[in-house]
Amino acid sequence: MIIDFEKTEEKVVENFKGGNGTLIMRAADDGKVKIMRNTLTAGSSIGMHTHEGNCEVMYIIKPVGGINLVHT
Repeated sequence: MIIDFEKTEEKVVENFKGGNGTLIMRAADDGKVKIMRNTLTAGSSIGMHTHEGNCEVMYIIKPVGGINLVHT
């Protein structure tokens, strides 16, 4: 599968999963798997959350500032 994220809809989400700030999301979803390209704006975070019945893989391309990954 080749995904062109530039052709997917951009969504701006505030306080994603209870975090702070803005997440910019582009996602490809075939009904079984969702692959997302996300950008957190400076000072933003994703709130604590768990995954049951699915999983999450993060591939960090360009970290800016401190990264604190705490995931359950």
